[in-house]
Amino acid sequence: MHDSHNRGAACEYTAAAHFASQGWTIFWTPNGSNPCDFIIRKRGETKGVQVKSAAWLEQGGVKYLRASVSPSRPYVSSDFDLLAIVGPSERIWTIPFEHIPETSTVYLEKKKDGEVETYEWDQWLTKT
Repeated sequence: MHDSHNRGAACEYTAAAHFASQGWTIFWTPNGSNPCDFIIRKRGETKGVQVKSAAWLEQGGVKYLRASVSPSRPYVSSDFDLLAIVGPSERIWTIPFEHIPETSTVYLEKKKDGEVETYEWDQWLTKT
């Protein structure tokens, strides 16, 4: 398995463990071609979850924590309900579908000269 697949699988399990710790029951989809990675259910509420991994990218002395969120075809609301972005130190941003940007990349943090700048996505940071 390629390293990016290993990282993606690890992020899926990290997100699933987070939801399980919050009392959600996890249901895995039967194959890898579904638009959601797993289903969560609690007290009669069911949600599809798509997981993406975030990584640091350095450009010109500035580091960006970012995640690519755009597939080969645009997501539609019936694909999933929550986008879970798993970053370093197992931090998780859980973004409702209606708040997912139309851009292909979500920038979560910026580090420059020892200063950390966050973006609007911090409102969705569910595990720190």
